[in-house]
Amino acid sequence: MPFTPRIAATIRDVLLADWRTRYLALSPPQDLSIEEGSDAYNQADAWAKSLEPTEYLAGQAAARVLIRGQFGTDLDTSASDDGTAREAASAGRVTLPVTGPLSASTPVNGATLSAASGLRFVPIDGTTGEPLVEISTDGAGAATLTLEAQTPGTDGMVAAGTILTWSTAPTGFSATATVSAVARAGENAETDVELQARLIARRRERPGSGNRSDWREWGIAVAGVGELFVYPRTRITNAGDWIFQAPGCVVLEPVTPAPDADSYVQNADGTVGAGLDPDATRVPSTDLCDLVRGYLDGTLDAEGNAVPEVSQVQLYPAAMNPDNLDIRPPAVVALPVRVRVTTEPSVAPWPWGQSGSSSLRNVVSATTTALTLDDVTGIRANQQLAVNVSETYVRGGWWVASVASVVGSVVTLSSPLPVAPGAGVDVRPDCGLWAEIREAVLKVFDALGPGDSRILLEDLTRGAVDTQSARYPRPPTWPDRLFPSTLVTKIGEIVGVAGVVVDLPTGTIVPAPGTLAVVTTIEVRIGD
Repeated sequence: MPFTPRIAATIRDVLLADWRTRYLALSPPQDLSIEEGSDAYNQADAWAKSLEPTEYLAGQAAARVLIRGQFGTDLDTSASDDGTAREAASAGRVTLPVTGPLSASTPVNGATLSAASGLRFVPIDGTTGEPLVEISTDGAGAATLTLEAQTPGTDGMVAAGTILTWSTAPTGFSATATVSAVARAGENAETDVELQARLIARRRERPGSGNRSDWREWGIAVAGVGELFVYPRTRITNAGDWIFQAPGCVVLEPVTPAPDADSYVQNADGTVGAGLDPDATRVPSTDLCDLVRGYLDGTLDAEGNAVPEVSQVQLYPAAMNPDNLDIRPPAVVALPVRVRVTTEPSVAPWPWGQSGSSSLRNVVSATTTALTLDDVTGIRANQQLAVNVSETYVRGGWWVASVASVVGSVVTLSSPLPVAPGAGVDVRPDCGLWAEIREAVLKVFDALGPGDSRILLEDLTRGAVDTQSARYPRPPTWPDRLFPSTLVTKIGEIVGVAGVVVDLPTGTIVPAPGTLAVVTTIEVRIGD
């Protein structure tokens, strides 16, 4: 029910106009003074100011009739009415190699492990998810523990390589150990925007009877799955060939959640947020794909814990051959991005160099805080630069730094780099927008889905899609193609950008079915 609330002045003027019209309609006609200061004006103005908040509340109530206008508890109520609920945050899990007594079972006694940040982890049984009672080591004294974060969501996780300390180390074990891998990333609770989108999608295509929407609902219920892409009537041969219009078959491709929108940050202490973490990827691990399979088979719950045989319920149709269900991570097409950016000089001046080629500098030698360059012409204190430290240390490969001082050919930085770059490493100027441009590019890639099921060879140029085996959810909700124009649009929205030219990729990227476009390096050059 559309309803647009009016401000007090509008309500007053409409009321006065109607009031005067009624007087003029009398026989004989009479006039009514409605000028500011008149009795009628003062009365209507007072009534209007009382009615304005009422209309505002009515407008809010009308908006809440539609899901897109609902938030918080209203949205939770609609979800409950629709037979679903807001997805709760899930706790991440990591693996931790430890060494202790040889061929022994050592009690854990409720001990936990914590990171220097204060985040705490509980050793669990990797099969049941219950707290671990004892550590069983092999003949070399080695064991690998599964730890679950006590804090659900992305804020409760640590990266591989993080050192954890026992609250009380089990007998014979070192006080510290190092995380070897992230078994499952923590997932935040579903936001209002995400829940709105899911409820709208449910109403457009109701899940049920094993339809494609049903498969998606099952998949995204699994902890660690951000989205699940369904290819109905599709199978993949042992040789990796995709076969479409195959009745009774389905291919599922889960992906992990995209990083939080505000996590694409580079910190002064040399660390990065989740969005710039070099290990960040939406491509799921084999373990996560196995978890989805176990959940659909009924042998695992949504958290990955074993379900007792008596309680196991297979979600997909009993008559379906399990061999016709294929769950796999998307294949990857890795792409470098290079853009040339013209800026507004008063907002984001380029600190040195007049062209893309003349602006390039190279490292002669370096520490994490000082760069000896082959040329320091034009480089001054308080300017910014970007150093190609590679994708090992930051997504996009380039680390943005500020110049503290320049003495001779040595550029001292205001904060340390994550690594001392080697001789010959490229250094480029930063107009102050490199970080924002990098974030914009990464968010474009992090919003992509895998390629669709395009069919007849003669139709490929027109982008024809197999309607029976088409990927679900459909684009444009999750676009699969990467258009250079999309990068131009997103970068062009940044304040201070006057023009954008995309050098790489050189044209539209159309991934094959099941293939996800991911970014490697992101380089920003002066627009020529």
